[in-house]
Amino acid sequence: MKSSLSFAPALALAIALFSGCSLSTVRAQENERTAPPGNIQVQTTVFKVTGPALPLTLLHEAPDSDEALFIRLAGMVSDGGAELTADQHYTIPASTGAEVFGGQSLESVKETPYPSEYTLQRGGLEMVPQSFEFRNCGLAVGAEFKLLPRNPGNPASSGVLGSLSVESIRSDRIRSLPVSLPSVSVSATGSLDGPQFLTEKTHALFKSTDARHHLISVVRRAGETLEKNDEYCLTFAKAAPEMGKPAAKSGRGTALRLHAITFRLPTADGRHLLDLRQQSGDDHALLDSLLQASATQKAVLHDHSILRVEPSQAAPAPKPNDPFASATTTASLETIEEFMYATEHSDFLTPKSFEFKNLGRTFEVTADKPNASGLTRLRIGLQSYAAPEIFSWPESPENGGPGAQVHCPSFPVLKLSAVLNVRPGGAYCLGAVTLPSFFKDQHSEQSVMQISLLKVVGAGGDSSTQHKSAAGAQPELSSEIISLTPGDAAKLKILRDSPVQAKALLERLTEEGTAHSLAYLQIAGDAASRPEILAGVETPIPLGSLRTAAGLLLPTEFEIYSLNNSLALLPAGEPGFESDPLSNSPDFLPAGEPGKGKLQLRLAHTNATLTQPTLLQLEKAAAGDGTLPRPERFVNEASPAFSPRPFQILSSEPAKAPSGHPEQGRWHVTILRCTAQ
Repeated sequence: MKSSLSFAPALALAIALFSGCSLSTVRAQENERTAPPGNIQVQTTVFKVTGPALPLTLLHEAPDSDEALFIRLAGMVSDGGAELTADQHYTIPASTGAEVFGGQSLESVKETPYPSEYTLQRGGLEMVPQSFEFRNCGLAVGAEFKLLPRNPGNPASSGVLGSLSVESIRSDRIRSLPVSLPSVSVSATGSLDGPQFLTEKTHALFKSTDARHHLISVVRRAGETLEKNDEYCLTFAKAAPEMGKPAAKSGRGTALRLHAITFRLPTADGRHLLDLRQQSGDDHALLDSLLQASATQKAVLHDHSILRVEPSQAAPAPKPNDPFASATTTASLETIEEFMYATEHSDFLTPKSFEFKNLGRTFEVTADKPNASGLTRLRIGLQSYAAPEIFSWPESPENGGPGAQVHCPSFPVLKLSAVLNVRPGGAYCLGAVTLPSFFKDQHSEQSVMQISLLKVVGAGGDSSTQHKSAAGAQPELSSEIISLTPGDAAKLKILRDSPVQAKALLERLTEEGTAHSLAYLQIAGDAASRPEILAGVETPIPLGSLRTAAGLLLPTEFEIYSLNNSLALLPAGEPGFESDPLSNSPDFLPAGEPGKGKLQLRLAHTNATLTQPTLLQLEKAAAGDGTLPRPERFVNEASPAFSPRPFQILSSEPAKAPSGHPEQGRWHVTILRCTAQ
């Protein structure tokens, strides 16, 4: 029996009914500050393409070639290979003084209705919208510019400097969520269809002296599955003085094109690539290996975001009322899907209340003014809530289907912050982390690692001659939790004063299969910059059950359980600082070590066993005579101070695993690797 719970036809009717009162407005507003005569012409354009192929070609193309890319995309629009989603042209009053700016904002809004409550028809097999709410969809653009000083030798070469913000909200898709349908004897599956509200935002400092189109961001659509070749939006900007023309040779720009690229692959494969990278010190080789692995489906290109950053050209001391006179500049892009999911169900299995969760990605960069050596210091923040995995409770009906399934989303999250000194042409590993996951019915699934890299492309593009001079050593810290047998842990203890031999022993035990990695985490940046990485998952777990009107057992009363792997590096003396660097495991303090750490870290690894409720447990819970099984969690946490060394064992202790867990009776060893701190 297959049926569909959908409001799509009713929604179309509702939109038609509301079209008479739906508001679609366009507003433009200039700032009230006075400015000298003259105008700046600004254009912002957004194209949409499908699949990662075109954004990947930009890994080696210079920002100076953006005009050719713009023309190419315009041609693809006419051929059906791309879509033009937005194109705005507007004029801003120009100014030349440091304290006077011309600005304008444009906004186009359509109030889009969507169902918020439902009523049942056809015996509960169809849900019809009963009430609606409205969401503003449309486009908003904000710009603020000033003229750059003219070149005395070429008065026509004046450029512009300004700030651009582009925000788009649309609802051009329907998302379907699985739901159970009531029946006399079985639990059938249908779908609940709702609008997919998507927001895309870009904010950047923009400098132009050539009156050409420049790519300021590329972002992937939020919330989609990892394997899908989905949509990428490319946002271009063009700004030039209305009077005069740019010089024929205005010189290369100073903008950097930053690629934030994230891959997912089996932990064993990821560890192998990271070991090779540690030996060679070549992040370009790591990036090339991951791109090749994704092309052969041995890895997944999880995300690829591109952001144009203009390292500040202003003096370090900001001038009053000058938002652009700063030694640092910040650019950001964000894509959000408002994901609707049910939080309560009626005894007819009908979802009766909903919540929204923001899925999507954020890429934020703050760039310092380049130093005398040509290095630019970047502060980078990445965050993502990926498409949720749908859990079914119980996983499979028993005895011909006397139980009803409830379908709940599990939300994975990743947060990363790093600080790097970069050159054009460089590739840099931002961080790596093992993604947390539940042990299902006492068995571990293959663990997955996520590796994030940054590729920097300057005005001259990318060339192999830049690689060696561009990369450079970066401060890094990695931590790994390894599971050992008690006998192997005793062998390791004997080698506590010999890091080289201890490292070799762990590598041999891992190859032989008697040791395995539970969590690997790596961050980039020194302690003063407080780098951090966190990978987590939020999963709803049923606490009770009820019997439906059709006599089916329904799990209910959900509680959110969170699993996290995280690592953060802090300066010594932060709250929670421990004076003894290895207080959790003094046996591993090397001989002669004074015990006074210089740096501090926070490390956490959470694990749990996920057990599906049985029919008997559901019946007892529905009768008020028991509860459903909870996940059994164990946590490895530490916040010690330590002296930076290339390799050291931070702790070794018995696993804090519950009875029956695969890790019960084993030992967990925490390793630190520190470079260039």
